Amino acid sequence: MASLIAQGGYYEWHITNGETTYNKDQIMGGTITDAVSQDGGIGNVIAKQLNVRLWNADIDTTQPLVVTVTEHLPNGATMTYPKGTFLIDTVAKSPYSEYCEVTAFDALLKTEVIYLKEGEWSTKTSLEVAQEIATDIGGELNADTEWILD
Repeated sequence: MASLIAQGGYYEWHITNGETTYNKDQIMGGTITDAVSQDGGIGNVIAKQLNVRLWNADIDTTQPLVVTVTEHLPNGATMTYPKGTFLIDTVAKSPYSEYCEVTAFDALLKTEVIYLKEGEWSTKTSLEVAQEIATDIGGELNADTEWILD
């Protein structure tokens, strides 16, 4: 799990949503959680979830959250590392404050959440669902994955 609140020093987190980029002044805290399922089924890959609290944010829910971290090197150079692209699931705004809490999933986990909500698991095999999820996110299953699910 990566903590977005651990800023300072040589590292700075950035979250881009459409045309807007939030930095250390707007990111109040959050986490990126990696999960790996141990059984041979849908989700037996690494999937990521983002939970973040942003100050004074106007979130465009049609755009993903793109998370990066920039390392400031002693020689003055910077290196930027991608930390994930997340599709927004929920945005909760506080009625008492200027912050909002956002929950977002990577493409695989977001697609899986849609399948779970629609209840399509009952009529399809795991292999059929995995193939549809792969197609939805622009990928394809490799032979090892197909063998495990078949």
